[in-house]
Amino acid sequence: MSKIKNYEKVLDAIRNHAPDSITKDELKKELEDNGSDVEWYRLSTYMWEIKTKAGVPVETLKEGRKVVGYKLASAPVSAASTDEAIMETVEDSDNQTAVG
Repeated sequence: MSKIKNYEKVLDAIRNHAPDSITKDELKKELEDNGSDVEWYRLSTYMWEIKTKAGVPVETLKEGRKVVGYKLASAPVSAASTDEAIMETVEDSDNQTAVG
């Protein structure tokens, strides 16, 4: 069994609060309660790894320029559903043209 990476620990803590947001203080407290060895100066690196390696979109919550929390973003739209939506729009516009 492989070791759980630090960014996976951060992701699990964020997922526990989904769909709500989690503040940096809540995140820190939850990870410390679990005995995690997360390095806080690397938090932005963990967020980048969550986005790139895990493929999970994470939104940053800011007050001005300061990051105050994180939230899982809504799931990205797949190409298939986008194509279907375009076809429905085209069909609707064709029907309106034919009627009108």
